Amino acid sequence: MRKLALNLINKHKRQLLSTGKIAAIVFLVFSALLFFAGPPIVKSFVAKKIGEEIGRKVDFGAVNINPFTLSTTIRNIAIYEAPTTGKNACYK
Repeated sequence: MRKLALNLINKHKRQLLSTGKIAAIVFLVFSALLFFAGPPIVKSFVAKKIGEEIGRKVDFGAVNINPFTLSTTIRNIAIYEAPTTGKNACYK
């Protein structure tokens, strides 16, 4: 009986370790994708959506995403005047 219990404990430990390894790999892949592929996606998608909402061209300089602290930094946001005014002014 004791041998069977030890066998089950060892099997359970191996199963937990393999599940933990899979979870760690998924977390690292997700973090890498968010860190490297996230900024260009956010830059184009968010600038387009904001521009549509306010009716003006919006441009971002740099977008940084840190998946570990769950933070995003957007720098050099430029909102141009509406195209109907004929001016090329830019607010920063």
